[in-house]
Amino acid sequence: MIAYPHQARAVVERPAFQWDATRGPGVLSLRLFGRLGANELGRVLETIARTARSPRDLVLVDLAEVRHIDYRALPGFAATLLRQQERGACVWLLGMSDYVRSLFGVSGAGMLLRRLEWNPGGETEPRRFFPPGLSRYVSATGPSRERV
Repeated sequence: MIAYPHQARAVVERPAFQWDATRGPGVLSLRLFGRLGANELGRVLETIARTARSPRDLVLVDLAEVRHIDYRALPGFAATLLRQQERGACVWLLGMSDYVRSLFGVSGAGMLLRRLEWNPGGETEPRRFFPPGLSRYVSATGPSRERV
């Protein structure tokens, strides 16, 4: 079959991010979508820097609908978010899939992620990153502390 330009369907891409309705005074929620590269992450950082300037602001970055992130851009992205926390608003990442979380580990930004990831359950131990194949030998909760 031959495709002609006038027959091509318009490809509609979802935006890389969207601000959600506020959850309270000073709370900003930013949802990210799809596949994110360095350009999209740069726009997200610019938007956060422009919008959340006050130390009273809380920015929740929801990554639940992110399918993939270019791991090469993650160290700079995470470092910039940490600088934002030091200068202005408090920024937290939440809703990450295990795959997206592992990309932070692969990129070398795993330690930065531990400082950025929202932890409402109050886990005392940071999440662990296991190489593929090793996770089946190590439980998600770590070694048992019971004595046999």
